[in-house]
Amino acid sequence: MRGIYFDLKMWKIILSKMKLAPKFLTFKYKEDWPKPKITHDNQVLVKTLNSGICGSDIHQVKLDMSYYASILSSPLNPAPIGHEVVGIVEKTKKNSFFSVGDRVILNPTVHCKSYGFSLCPSCQRGDWQHCYTLVGRGDKSDREESFKPYRGQIYGGYAEYFIAFEKNLYKVPDNIPNHIAVLMEPFTVALHAVLRNLPSDSDSIIVMGAGTIGLMTIAAIRALHKKSKISSIVRYPHQAEVAKQLGADEVLFSTPDKSKFYRDVAEKYDALVVNPLMRKPYIYGTKGPDIIYDTVATESSVEDAFHIIRSGGKIVLIGMGFSITKKVDWAVQVYKEVEITGSFLQSIGEFEGKVIDPYEFGIKYMSEHTELFENIVTHRFPLHAYKDAYSALENKSKSHAIKVIFDYT
Repeated sequence: MRGIYFDLKMWKIILSKMKLAPKFLTFKYKEDWPKPKITHDNQVLVKTLNSGICGSDIHQVKLDMSYYASILSSPLNPAPIGHEVVGIVEKTKKNSFFSVGDRVILNPTVHCKSYGFSLCPSCQRGDWQHCYTLVGRGDKSDREESFKPYRGQIYGGYAEYFIAFEKNLYKVPDNIPNHIAVLMEPFTVALHAVLRNLPSDSDSIIVMGAGTIGLMTIAAIRALHKKSKISSIVRYPHQAEVAKQLGADEVLFSTPDKSKFYRDVAEKYDALVVNPLMRKPYIYGTKGPDIIYDTVATESSVEDAFHIIRSGGKIVLIGMGFSITKKVDWAVQVYKEVEITGSFLQSIGEFEGKVIDPYEFGIKYMSEHTELFENIVTHRFPLHAYKDAYSALENKSKSHAIKVIFDYT
């Protein structure tokens, strides 16, 4: 089986931290990986059709994620990777909900129901993203013993086949093509962030970043019937076109000249600008963006958000581009009374008085608005060309890439 597995060893971590490691040191590409096998009655073997490269995959290659992420790491090494997946059911156990040949998408966030465990406190609240099983804790039953050792999410999109729990798969309607179905996981990440931080129709919103998550955040706001004014902050013209396609009212181009950028944003909102000693301009007072969804969440973008959010506004961190910050002036949060919250993965949500599964909601919306999600997948590569795929994603000014996928069809 062709596949890329994540091969993490201490010496590789040391070399990476010393900036001495070759780029793909932790990636292990082989064409003869053993085909995974079903070991439990609630599992399904899936043949991969398309798999997306997520921004978190890039951080995984660079080993520059927060050390906190280690609590979610797989106990296996090397371990499968790739979690934005559409595939075809290859094999099931008896009495499965799925049939061989069903086209499915993957929810990589395992939870107690995935394993068949009694619900942990997080799952009782519908918070899959905080399920105890993600850190290797179950219900202490005999069933749990049969799964040990376990920890982390379901991965395997960087291989021709992977094993998933039935509870983590969803059938794909015939009218949703593979290159759109593969966007479902990032769409649910955005849905979760917006549902937990729902704007009003009168709010002015900035979505920072126009990669896949940024664009999906715009789509999620519109999918949830919100008429808020959305400004999308982009770097490249090709991103601007898709942002407008998905529902952004205007686009603002980020520039290296931060002072000019902050003033340009302030002018759009007719906001007051102040100039603290030895600092770049800030928006001050209650005129300005009400909510900023930061889908980049680097140290630089967080600092930008502090400069342009209005006093009393809200910043939602969806991206995972930073860990320990060195230059962000966090005192501004207090002076401007800014609410800051994070959003991670996806979970059961509530919308218009109903409890919703983000995947079921997303599938229905994509099925009814398929044309909206065209032009997002820009590049397709065979798995063996993974270095070229990553290069396209990391050089967007030249490649004009948005979503890059591996295509097994």
